[in-house]
Amino acid sequence: MGRQTEPVSLRNGKLTLRVIQPSMRFHLEQTKKDLLKRLQQELGANTIREVHLVLG
Repeated sequence: MGRQTEPVSLRNGKLTLRVIQPSMRFHLEQTKKDLLKRLQQELGANTIREVHLVLG
């Protein structure tokens, strides 16, 4: 993900990520559940409850 994504905001458990490439956004949409699980393991289950991806 590295240079392809950038956190935009984290509000009320909703993490918004800006994704540069449409293909990366598609990939992340397909694997969003796994991404959320990994983030929750790293940061705590209640920190992030939803991941929202925006292209930009």
